[in-house]
Amino acid sequence: MNGVEQAYLDATGHYHGMKFSVQKRLSNNWSANVNYTRSKCINQGEPGTDIGTTFPVSQIDPINNPYPDPTTNEGPCAADRKHNVNLSTVVITPDPGFGPNWLKVALKDWQVGFIYVARSGSPITPTTTGDFALTNGPQRPIIVPGVNPYLSEDEKKWATLGSAPSMAWFNLGAFAPNTPGVWGNTPKGYLVGPSYWNADLSFSRNINLEHGRRVEVRVEAFNLFDTQNWANPTVQIGSTSLTNGRVTNTVGDPRIMQFALKFSF
Repeated sequence: MNGVEQAYLDATGHYHGMKFSVQKRLSNNWSANVNYTRSKCINQGEPGTDIGTTFPVSQIDPINNPYPDPTTNEGPCAADRKHNVNLSTVVITPDPGFGPNWLKVALKDWQVGFIYVARSGSPITPTTTGDFALTNGPQRPIIVPGVNPYLSEDEKKWATLGSAPSMAWFNLGAFAPNTPGVWGNTPKGYLVGPSYWNADLSFSRNINLEHGRRVEVRVEAFNLFDTQNWANPTVQIGSTSLTNGRVTNTVGDPRIMQFALKFSF
């Protein structure tokens, strides 16, 4: 016997945000632009996770329950980021500069650029192994009352489990497997993963020569401080994986230094 799928079209999603920004136009050899966004995105189903695979809403019964309540799966969107900060600034060294003539020539017309970004972590929805709810789809665990799922900074320790090191990030004791016939009471997006921040820096200068020739010098550093931004850990209650609830890798690139010299004629 083949399974029967239902399409539920009455779920909703909402995004609310407020953006604050300050801008300084280029004057006195520098400019800057900084903005901060405080936002909240909530929906009742996510493409690729809930929509198209499983949707934890009661089956549609045309007589007794023609409009099931979709709020049983309401929670943060996958792209929800509560805090988002962006800063960029450009500084141009003054002309004719300062100091002796040779130093003025060496330091004038340099352009320094700095970019900084930071944002909150993304939502994580804990799941369970097995099919205790008899839905033949992803299920969620039971929340253990009074237990904090977030570890303190002192508790986030590295350990070598198996062949690679990993760092504990969530307290799996805050959840229990769902029981037979129960889908679980952990809301969608119940946990928030590691935050992210990065800084880039660049130095550049155009040196104009005779007859339209020009030399461009550029030095760039991406991920200037070699920040380690952790990827979201997998949280699956009942899993025997040694890395369950633990950070195992990073997102983004390590520090990259780049030098360029271009001659135009």
